[in-house]
Amino acid sequence: MDAGFLVISLIWFVLGYLVYAAGYAAVGAIAHRPEDAQNAAFPLTLVTVAGYVVGIVYVSGNPDTVWSTVLTLVPLTAPFVLPVRAVSDSVALWEQAAAFLLMIGFIILLIRVAGRVYTGGVFNYRTRIKVRQAYRSAEF
Repeated sequence: MDAGFLVISLIWFVLGYLVYAAGYAAVGAIAHRPEDAQNAAFPLTLVTVAGYVVGIVYVSGNPDTVWSTVLTLVPLTAPFVLPVRAVSDSVALWEQAAAFLLMIGFIILLIRVAGRVYTGGVFNYRTRIKVRQAYRSAEF
């Protein structure tokens, strides 16, 4: 196994973990029962599974297409798509740099939003609350 591929995979694993951990933290903060947490996390789970399937099934067979390039730059699919494209040597250095910068910006934004949703969700822990309500009720 190539050491460069291992480094790229590790970097994108950590970045993907940060994105999805912040997302699950935000939706988990609005749930006051375990059943509600599962329902709140369902849309994010669908996005995760869809990104994985697209990365493995579509991009592994078509790493040089325009869609593969677009999916490389989308922060929710980049952790799955970029390592697959790196194996086939079809990802340019500028694509990797652009995807990395977009991902870092998205992580910063998502952590800020998740923190605000978490703050609003904690203050309303006894009632059922939606993400938008939790976000608006938090004061910074």
